[in-house]
Amino acid sequence: MSSDAGQVRLAFYLMKGTGVPSKLLPIIKAHYQALCFETGLMFPLHSLRALYISGVCLAGVSPEIGKLKKLRELCIENCDLEQLPPDIGQLKRLKVCWLRWNNLHQLPATIGRLTQLTELQLDDNRLRALPARLNRLQKLKILYAKYNQLTELPKEITQLRGLQELNLSYNHINALPLDWQTLTQLKKLHLYNNNLSNLPDSIGYLARLKILRVQNNVLRGVPASLGKLQQLEELSIQNNQIQQLPASLGHLPSLKRLNVNDNLLTYLPDSFQNLVNLEHLYLRGNQLSKKNRETIQGWFPHISIHF
Repeated sequence: MSSDAGQVRLAFYLMKGTGVPSKLLPIIKAHYQALCFETGLMFPLHSLRALYISGVCLAGVSPEIGKLKKLRELCIENCDLEQLPPDIGQLKRLKVCWLRWNNLHQLPATIGRLTQLTELQLDDNRLRALPARLNRLQKLKILYAKYNQLTELPKEITQLRGLQELNLSYNHINALPLDWQTLTQLKKLHLYNNNLSNLPDSIGYLARLKILRVQNNVLRGVPASLGKLQQLEELSIQNNQIQQLPASLGHLPSLKRLNVNDNLLTYLPDSFQNLVNLEHLYLRGNQLSKKNRETIQGWFPHISIHF
């Protein structure tokens, strides 16, 4: 650290005790937001509605963050952040929170108090669990927690009635909660690159689901209830251990993309010829006979099939 940088930091600690000269407020707000977080000198930021900090080292965040009452967007990314204070739950107006590319091991339960939150991004941390109190975030539309160390999910996560996108890929999740039917607004569900051996039947009751990606797991099959997903446009289940697919999948009127590469399939049910809107079909790495392939090509003469 240069002597000049050290003196600036010292000045911030002094101002925390004695107050901030009014003529310095615009300069601090524009150029020293990260230093405000490090030192706990939050007063210059009290009027902010959006705060973005990226690429600086922040081991922690001062409890003073709770005083940023007007904050609606908070972005702390790529800052080596290891923990959040419980006081973050005081940001009652917060709508967007991005905490990607940090070293967070857990989230404070008080995050459940952010009832206006619509988007929470937690990718690339070290989270081993998500707090059950996330279920209080009934306005949450987007929840991303890719590239963490999650092994299971709290059952309460399926109570997020407003959720539209959920991405929990690249974790170590080996089982899912059983009851998903409450997520009536969910459109995109990404669970790829986990350790899932099965999917609960209730996923078939996500009436608005358009995209389901569960590739690169250890699935031995998929539930027949998926045939109820009348709005499903993409089903990606490649690189699993699936030996057969339920005939009900042949009754998905909106399905455009089906990827079942690298499984153990020996045939496709005859009902699949009813997939009239299918545009992309991937079947590489299975055990389909030449006769099977010719039959499938006869079903879909106008699309490119990848055997």
